[in-house]
Amino acid sequence: MADPVSQTEDQDWAAVCASAELGDEEMLTARVGEWQILMVRSGDGLSAFNDCCPHQSARLSTGRLRRGAIMCPLHGARFDIGSGRCVGAGYAPLLRMPIRERNGIIEVAPPPRSPAPDEIPKDA
Repeated sequence: MADPVSQTEDQDWAAVCASAELGDEEMLTARVGEWQILMVRSGDGLSAFNDCCPHQSARLSTGRLRRGAIMCPLHGARFDIGSGRCVGAGYAPLLRMPIRERNGIIEVAPPPRSPAPDEIPKDA
């Protein structure tokens, strides 16, 4: 299986915001097609994930960003913003998406499929 965050020029990239809208150590959300996307900028660069906790489908964007991890608002699970791996618990990793910055615009390439029911965040 190919790495889900490998970037190729033939991907369908979507412009989601101006680069200046996402500050350092901040999170921002966007909707691209059927996908709810959570973008994070940190000292290590940009990351993009499905805005859905793999445990109980909570919207991760309502959680906190601390020490290089996104914390789920429902149960406190922490997910590394570099890899999407769950830190300190046995939950599945976050679905990562390719992200890039070009000409002052942040672009994301969501999967070329619809989200599965468990990949759609539940609104609180």
